[in-house]
Formats: sequence, structure tokens, C-alpha cells
Amino acid sequence: MEYFDTLSVYDRLAKAGLPDLASRELSEVLKDHLQQQLEVLATKRDIEYLHSETKRDIEELRSATKRDIEELHSATKKDIEELHSATKKDIEELHSATKKDIEELHSATKKDIEELHSATKKDIEELRNEIKRDIEELRSATQKDIEELRNEIKRDIEELRNETKKDIEIARLSIEAKLQESISKAQIDLQKQIFDVKKWAISLIITQTAVIMGGVGVLIRVLR
Repeated sequence: MEYFDTLSVYDRLAKAGLPDLASRELSEVLKDHLQQQLEVLATKRDIEYLHSETKRDIEELRSATKRDIEELHSATKKDIEELHSATKKDIEELHSATKKDIEELHSATKKDIEELHSATKKDIEELRNEIKRDIEELRSATQKDIEELRNEIKRDIEELRNETKKDIEIARLSIEAKLQESISKAQIDLQKQIFDVKKWAISLIITQTAVIMGGVGVLIRVLR
């Protein structure tokens, strides 16, 4: 049995332009087919015939594969061109639609902003008027509270003045009573001191008189 050079067949198929995977698979298929044939046909003539047929089949397969590749390339190129054209058209339509949507959105947004600005301005004006009313009410209530507080303070001052006046009068009367008591006590003490002085003076006079009278008696006795 002759040896089938799978690598040589693979190289020839690859050089013919077949893809790597197709060349490898085709070589293996040919090898398997040849081995099966060789198992049945044992003559060299049969092998040569088979080799010739196989070579022819390979050439036909190469030609068919090349045509298929060219047709596939042509069809793929055409599909790519059609896809490119369709994609370009879709992009242009999308751009146009997007531009229109953006313009509509811009218009709607502008309208919403204007409405919001108008509503906000109205709300601000209402809030300003409400605050103004609240301030006026607060001012009025504050003035009323201040007036009531002023009147209350005046009443408290008047009551305090009256109470102070009363306390002063009570203190004055108390001071006058204590002063009168002190004066009375001082007068009593003074009278007592005067009485003591008078008593002492009388005692002194009596003593001096006794001394004088004694001296006179002595003088009289001397004169006698």
C-alpha cells in the first residue's frame, strides 16, 4: 500500500486559495477515501486510477470553491454596499427625526419654562402680599401689645408710687414717733441730770457753808 501525503495535498489546496480549515478537512477526507479504496482495490492500477480521479475531483473542487468564493465575495460586497446605503439612509432619517424631536422638545421646554416663570411670578406676588398682610397684622398686634404693656406699666408705676408714698408716710410717722420717744427720753434724762446737778450743788453749798460756819466759830473763839 502506497503512502498518502496528506500534508502535500493540504499545501496544494492552500496554495490554490482554499481556506485553511477547508484544505485540512478535504485532505483528511481524501486520505480516508483513498484508504477505503485501497482496502478494496489492491492493484497499483486501481490506485493510479483513483489518484487520477481524485486529482480531477480536487481540481474541480478547487475551481468550484474558487467560483463560490468569488461569488460570495461579490455577493458580500454587494450586501455591504446595500447595508451601507441603507444604514446611511437610516442615519439620515434618524438625524432628521432626532432634530425634529429636539426642536419640539426645545419648544415645549421653552413653553414650560415660560409657564413656570409666570406661575412662579404669580406665587411670589401672592406670597409678597401675604407677607405684607402678616407684617401689618403683626405690627398692629405689636402696637396693641405695646399699648397694653404701657398702660400696665403706668398702672404698676402708679400703684408703686402709691405704695411708696404710703410706705414713706408710715416711715415718717414711725420716725416721728421714735424721735418723739427719743426726745421724751432725753428730756427725762436731762431732767434727772439737772436734778442730780442741783442735788450735788446743794450738797456742795451745804458743805461749804458748814466749813465756813466752822471757820467762823473758830474765829469767834479766837477773838474772845
